[in-house]
Amino acid sequence: MGSFLTRYSSALLPVWFCWLFQGVAWAQERPVFLDPNWHFVQRDMLFEIRKYDEVTNGCWRNTQTSVDRVSLELVRSQASIVEVQLRAATVVITALGYEINSTNCAVTVRTEVYAPHRVDASVDGYPITAVFPSLLWEQTAILTGPKRTMSGRVAETHTKHIRKFLIELSQKARELRTTALGTR
Repeated sequence: MGSFLTRYSSALLPVWFCWLFQGVAWAQERPVFLDPNWHFVQRDMLFEIRKYDEVTNGCWRNTQTSVDRVSLELVRSQASIVEVQLRAATVVITALGYEINSTNCAVTVRTEVYAPHRVDASVDGYPITAVFPSLLWEQTAILTGPKRTMSGRVAETHTKHIRKFLIELSQKARELRTTALGTR
């Protein structure tokens, strides 16, 4: 067991270090306590969109409307929508809910944005790179009301969420550049 730890501890050290200090960037030899992924996501403006429909009994009838509205907001912000790509951030739109009675529903609406997080390491002298999603931003809302209007309300909530994200993306990326580099 000791040789296993000795052999792989140096390879796992960068992974552990990146996990421990994922919210700290270094610029001009001083720490910046902002997640640098805000900058990279804004710089690349590449997004993949995934949806998860966990709503039963017809409470979210047209899931594609949410995807289309989120895509439209991203494209209006000069983003590109891509299929799977290692540099792309992932927007996950989810709804989880059910029918309360024959005419009403309760639905939890969630929007998450994951930034690609890259870690370089070496195992037995061979370089390896791992890219995995790191949660950058999330927003949740709970909706209740008539089944007949719920699909539209879910889509509108996803739209509001992505707009909030885009505003925060602009603000945090600018704050990171200002703090780290002294520029605007």
